[in-house]
Amino acid sequence: MSLLSPWFRPPRTALKAAALLSIVLARPVGADGAVVVVTNRDNGIGAISRDEVADIFLGRKTVVSNNIALTPVDSSDHRLRERFYQSVAGMTTLRVKAHWSRLVFSGQGRPPPELNPQQAGERIAGEVSAVTYLLADQVTPAMKVLLELP
Repeated sequence: MSLLSPWFRPPRTALKAAALLSIVLARPVGADGAVVVVTNRDNGIGAISRDEVADIFLGRKTVVSNNIALTPVDSSDHRLRERFYQSVAGMTTLRVKAHWSRLVFSGQGRPPPELNPQQAGERIAGEVSAVTYLLADQVTPAMKVLLELP
């Protein structure tokens, strides 16, 4: 029995669209592809290890091999960020926030800014030292892939 009026019936196309939308939104982020760590294509770094990525994004260091400084940019997509930190550091985003709270409180650092993928891409294109993580299908020609995560 419907809670709606017996005289109201949504069109079939609306029901199909709603069902399709619920399927698409229920898919986990990144289910179709890898998460990649990217920087500006003009950055002199060739590759980076998982441990170096964790150190950069957790504020432990800013310079990697060949004395190249990197400036991390976090994703505003919570599911992508959770997947990234689990993969590189084995930490939940809650633990990452606690880590940064301790550093901020003690005056030892500030967490990376959180940007959506489009904003992060613009930052990467305009700033040679910027580094972020995206889904592999979001990489643009202005970016260089440093590390691919499962």
